[in-house]
Amino acid sequence: MNNMINRKEIEALHKHDLDDFLEKMSLASDFNNNKIHCTFCTETINKNNIGAIYTKNGEILFSCSKLECLNNLNN
Repeated sequence: MNNMINRKEIEALHKHDLDDFLEKMSLASDFNNNKIHCTFCTETINKNNIGAIYTKNGEILFSCSKLECLNNLNN
């Protein structure tokens, strides 16, 4: 039996760096005007409920902090 663990590289962004990140990605205006939503449940993303930022097909996407939405990232 093979006991290898699948590993993925994870980059982390501290919440104190969120504003700079959003500015660099030209997303600050949309974020501050409540125009960014969770990919999975469509809830508006804000600083209190942001769970993850990820890319898919070159697009920057967001997940809220709900467990069911974060679990969808693995699928």
